[in-house]
Amino acid sequence: MKTITTLRRFSRRGQVRLAALIAQLLFVTSLVSAPLFAQTAIKLSDGATTLASSQFQPASFAVDGDPATRWESTHAVDPAFLTIDLGQAYNLSQIVIDWEAANAANYTIEGSNNNGDWTTLATLTNGTFGERTDTVNVSGSYRYVRMNGTARSVGNDWGYSIWEMEVYGSSNSNLPAPWNNGDVGSPLPGSASYNSGVFNTTASGNDIWSTADNFHFVYQPLNGDGVITARINALSPVNPWAKAGVMIRESLAAGAKNAYTAITVANGATFQRRNAAGDITVSTKQASITSPYWVRLARNGNTLTGYISPDGSNWTLLGSDTVAMTSTVLVGLAQTSHDAALIGTAQIGNVNLQTGSIWSNTDVGSPLPGSVNYSGSSFITSASGDDIWNTADNFHFVYQPFNGDGAIIAQVTSLDPTHAWAKAGVMFRENLTGGSKNAMMAMTSSNGSLFQRRTLADATSTSNSQGGVFTPYWVKLTRNGNTLTGFSSGNGSDWVQVGADNVSMADNVFAGLAHTSHDANLTGTAQFDEVTVQSGPVCFYENANFGGASFCRSAEAQNVPSGWTNRISSVRVINGYSVTLRSQANQTGSSVTLNNDTANLASVSFNDLTVSYAITRATNALPAFCARYPQTDGWQSSRVWYSNGQLTYASDAQGNRIPDYSYAGYHYGEDPLPTIPVVTTLGPASGDNTARIQAALDAIGNRALDANGHRGALQLLPGRYEVYGIVRINKSGVVLRGSGRGTNTAVDTIIYARGNNPHQRTPLVVGTNDSSPWDVGASTNVTDNFVAVGSQSFNVQNAAIFSVGQEVVITHPSSQAWINALGGGGVTSGSWPAGTKDIPYIRRITSISGSRITLDAPIYNHLDRSLTQARVAAVSGRNLIRESGIENLRVDIETAGGEDENHAWSAIGVIGAEDSWVSNVATRYFGYAGVKTAGAIRVTIKDASATNPVGIRTGSRFYNFDVDGYSQLILFTGCHAENGRHNFISNGTMSASGVVWHRCTTSGTNDSEGHRYWSTGMLFDSITGTGSNLKLFNRGDWGTQHGWAAAHSTAWNSQATFFIQKPPTAQNYGISGMGSLSTNYPFPGATGHVDIRSGQRLVPESLYEAQMCDRLMQ
Repeated sequence: MKTITTLRRFSRRGQVRLAALIAQLLFVTSLVSAPLFAQTAIKLSDGATTLASSQFQPASFAVDGDPATRWESTHAVDPAFLTIDLGQAYNLSQIVIDWEAANAANYTIEGSNNNGDWTTLATLTNGTFGERTDTVNVSGSYRYVRMNGTARSVGNDWGYSIWEMEVYGSSNSNLPAPWNNGDVGSPLPGSASYNSGVFNTTASGNDIWSTADNFHFVYQPLNGDGVITARINALSPVNPWAKAGVMIRESLAAGAKNAYTAITVANGATFQRRNAAGDITVSTKQASITSPYWVRLARNGNTLTGYISPDGSNWTLLGSDTVAMTSTVLVGLAQTSHDAALIGTAQIGNVNLQTGSIWSNTDVGSPLPGSVNYSGSSFITSASGDDIWNTADNFHFVYQPFNGDGAIIAQVTSLDPTHAWAKAGVMFRENLTGGSKNAMMAMTSSNGSLFQRRTLADATSTSNSQGGVFTPYWVKLTRNGNTLTGFSSGNGSDWVQVGADNVSMADNVFAGLAHTSHDANLTGTAQFDEVTVQSGPVCFYENANFGGASFCRSAEAQNVPSGWTNRISSVRVINGYSVTLRSQANQTGSSVTLNNDTANLASVSFNDLTVSYAITRATNALPAFCARYPQTDGWQSSRVWYSNGQLTYASDAQGNRIPDYSYAGYHYGEDPLPTIPVVTTLGPASGDNTARIQAALDAIGNRALDANGHRGALQLLPGRYEVYGIVRINKSGVVLRGSGRGTNTAVDTIIYARGNNPHQRTPLVVGTNDSSPWDVGASTNVTDNFVAVGSQSFNVQNAAIFSVGQEVVITHPSSQAWINALGGGGVTSGSWPAGTKDIPYIRRITSISGSRITLDAPIYNHLDRSLTQARVAAVSGRNLIRESGIENLRVDIETAGGEDENHAWSAIGVIGAEDSWVSNVATRYFGYAGVKTAGAIRVTIKDASATNPVGIRTGSRFYNFDVDGYSQLILFTGCHAENGRHNFISNGTMSASGVVWHRCTTSGTNDSEGHRYWSTGMLFDSITGTGSNLKLFNRGDWGTQHGWAAAHSTAWNSQATFFIQKPPTAQNYGISGMGSLSTNYPFPGATGHVDIRSGQRLVPESLYEAQMCDRLMQ
């Protein structure tokens, strides 16, 4: 036997006698040294039942785990004993007695199985007065262990006093090492056996609940982090609340801290925990779950997280909480019958214990070896690798399994500048191969943040970037079905969407932290802090700022789990989901609906009020920017503002109001641009590549359409492709995709438009090339006397000629009475001729009720019968393609420079197309436009640039992003223009409407405007940069008597000089928190509605985004 001596502060009678201390040290040297107990030994005595010969201080204090409490016998009485009942027989290995100074000189350690017949296991003699710790090795199988003191030490005038008596041993069952088993609390005796990979347990006990537990436990020690997984194969139905599951527990004491994921007989699954010893247990439940079912419990620092799964692959987070336990704990299988008088059985298979964190790490590809060190939610990675990019990646990855919808969030605190393109961020990845599909939101060393993705295995990666941001910075990546969305934030709460895309991956993926040095020969470090894996689309937290206990759920309507009533203080919601919180059970009472993260429910007056909730997933996922709306943290316009979380509009005396511009773009702006699979790959060839590219596109155009109306993409490999003619995408569902929009032919795709045949051609065209692709048939009159701007329904004379889903053209004729009301159109010499300025709107009918028809999008001019008779005509023929686009390439036009005009005139045209797109392209050296539209509806131009125009700087030239005739519901977003005359322009006259320029940037002095003839429903939203004039005004006699060029249009929150005039019968708006107003108008007209407060935050910050979110959330 061996004794380890510890000195303790001793206060009895105020002193420690030196002689006693010397005698104690002599006693220590007389003990026999022995090896430490085997690894399988477990501390058995915590919280055990005790019995003593006398109790001057309670006997239970010797097994309570508290070194400041002690058992003490009656003073001056020999002999005295202390007995510990372990509840069942164990193979004993060691006894440790931590004596107070009043100790024993002579005592024995004894064992018994009936508390009557005792066997001496060890005898100790000649102990001296003073504090000491005796460690005694023993053997034998016993239930009861006794310290029997026969003589007190010299100088001990009191009794026998023990701070702690600890008994160590292991189970004597047939369980494989290192498993042990035993009863916790005082249930009827249970048992455990193991056969063919299955643990068979029997258990009694009134419950694992409240402040103390009674159950049977199969366990082993766990030091640090770990994950235990098991399948509850069967559970006998002795009680509806009988339970079996996996547990992590601080000790075998009945009231010990623990966490437990279990399946009940008839009350679903439960994640329950006791956060402090002897405290009340709380739980998070999910109904309608029965065995067989899988359970999992993970420990990461002090965070305990419970999961459930029907198949062991698709896991649902049941709940998470902070339970601070000692480093070494007990982990295992726990069963209770929930009836103290009955014994039940359980069969538990597929038991797996993963020691260490749920996090794993590896090198992906073949970089120099990387590594990770972490504590809690902070990680420091070391990584090499040439990049995460192109067709294969080389980086270090710290990851964990992930299933379904959710998010991963982190602060990238620092990143070694091994290269300007070194990257560190968060990633969802399908597998660990170098070419795996993935999405990543990352910080770079010197190039801002980026959202990048590989949508097909071994395909080229694409990205969206955000400049001007540096570490430390926050990144977030959300997964909603196949929609992956990347965000960045300077503070972890105000998020900006950097990009989104469709990346179709398996349900089970990896979520984690990715780091590359961008140099195969260098290794750098990155630090991540506040790393959070949100294992569900909606997660509820007990504390503000997403702290404390939590549970996550998907689309459902439920009462909150047991223990969560009036306890929720913050909620995370990924884009595409919403949750309505209710103050009473079963979806009743007052409510608040959340569409994004809310760090403190007090901000919406709903803190600790939630009793039930309903989670919904939008049929079309909400755009990620909806996470920022509604906004009320700034000044609001008197024309449109938030009231009770929804936009509210004010109309003037003429019924004019700001219309809803949010219908612009592909699929009305409601869906992200699709990623169409590559079916053909083509590399560059010398000479003219026009015919080669056209033949490949035509071959794809001959393929059958899939269920989404797509045929396939032509992937152009990196290089320069000389094009002397016109490449046409003239079939639906066809995409022309490059490898990058940069200038490096080793990695980017450059279309080099050479020659001038035909003269001033457009080298790339999406569509039928028909700029007026609609024919009309039967028509009827609008019968309402006045239809306000922004309306989507009105009455007609004969609705019977229409059907739901039919496409129609609503026409506002340019009668003489109307032109007179406009003062001749705003010109000072003559007048617009009647019948030359008819206003058409192409729409679909969504419903018919009697004589009233409802349309799919608003009209952007009022219909006033006193001035003209509007008509609705059925479309009888149309000539458009759909679901086609151009992506990820550059178009450079060959010119002689200077004022040369004998070259390709516009780089890209979308002409005769609907629900189509141009994305991530760069254009240079055009004479007319970088990208233009005509005869197009519901088209998105995204992340495009148009720079360096070449030609004579005069009329009909240098329209960087342009809409011509019959361009309706067109969205330009994230575009950049330089050195144009009119960087963003509606040149489509009265047939162009519903056009939005959103978060675009500009440089060089230019006018962005409605250019001529009453273009309606234009929105210039969040335009920033230098030299920009935003003009919604009367152009009078300029050009071809342009007159009133814009009506019912808005310039919103932009860095520009605003020229805003009110047209007769209509209105224009200039509302901004930046910029300035100029009234230096070239032709007559009053100033429109203007409210510019430069330097003051205007909300909503983007009108298009706010209107979109407001519409989709209703």
